[in-house]
Amino acid sequence: MIKDGYYHFSNDLEAYPEALCYMVYSMRGPGKTYSFLRYCVENKKKFIYMRRTNKSVHLICTGRKNPLLKKDPSPFAPLNRDFGWNILPTEIEDGIGVFFQCDEEENPEGERIGDLLSLNKVMDSKGSDFSDVDFICLDEFCPQTHEIVRKTEAEALLDFYMTATRDRANRGLPDIKLVLFSNTENISCPITREMETIDDMVYLNFNLDQTHLYKEERGLLLHHISLEEAPAAAKNIEAGIGKLMKGTKWADKALYGLFANNDFTYIKKLPMKHMKPYIELIYQRKRIFIYIREADGMFYASHVKNDQSIYFYDLDREASRNMYWVEHGRELQIECMEEHFIFENYSYYDLIMHFKEILKV
Repeated sequence: MIKDGYYHFSNDLEAYPEALCYMVYSMRGPGKTYSFLRYCVENKKKFIYMRRTNKSVHLICTGRKNPLLKKDPSPFAPLNRDFGWNILPTEIEDGIGVFFQCDEEENPEGERIGDLLSLNKVMDSKGSDFSDVDFICLDEFCPQTHEIVRKTEAEALLDFYMTATRDRANRGLPDIKLVLFSNTENISCPITREMETIDDMVYLNFNLDQTHLYKEERGLLLHHISLEEAPAAAKNIEAGIGKLMKGTKWADKALYGLFANNDFTYIKKLPMKHMKPYIELIYQRKRIFIYIREADGMFYASHVKNDQSIYFYDLDREASRNMYWVEHGRELQIECMEEHFIFENYSYYDLIMHFKEILKV
């Protein structure tokens, strides 16, 4: 176990060797990508490093040659500086690149070290064989607020992961491990929704003394890196940008690793006394029950089951989800905005408040 003030991907691998997916997020600066790439190179593990857009891949491959940029945007730039490597990316086509160790004239030496791929390119790469890699790593799985995100990107990522891992078991090879890194932007995004990790991430967001949550039945590790784990990342808190932005929402997100962009005001548990069944929903094969307290008109969304709901909608079916939106969807959004709605889990709040965005109604 390495302890030097920074995050080390090898520590998660050592502690949770059976995990299939490592979902790691934090404040900015603990060294997530740095440690992952360092581990892969030092242990001769092949990898696919992914960013969201073709433009990002192009910038990584060509940025070092742009005189207007003040630093090399390649994720290997700090590793090359610290270890004397010269690992450079080469663009193969739009959205695809390859990393090689190069000589002083930037000529590749030996076999490729890893691949570079955009998430937007994944749909065009279904027939490609990436099964010789050990890791697939997507950086910034929680998009920044200014990014344009495809609603189907999570499905595309998981389909690609399934394609890359096919036939490995038949050849006696271990599973490819999926690595997801992000800064704490918006806790609700296509990937967290599709992987159904939102409520677990909310739990870690409020229980700061617990940094890891391992879902053994799924082989899924969630790791919310704390300042105590990576104290080197805290050096910006008391000076520079930390001093300038102290006490702001931006500081909570960037410097303390909290999901400050999200509103958790309405997430709490209510006693069920005097609550009457109102609506039952099915979403992602799970049942959600909405109750109403007639005394004050307060609504409550819970997992607590009943067989007496007045209305029933299966949101996994198109016709039923459209009917829900027409009959109750907008009404319940307004009740929430008027602070007449409490939710047991954040995923319930997300579904009600962002219904049209999530289900494309």
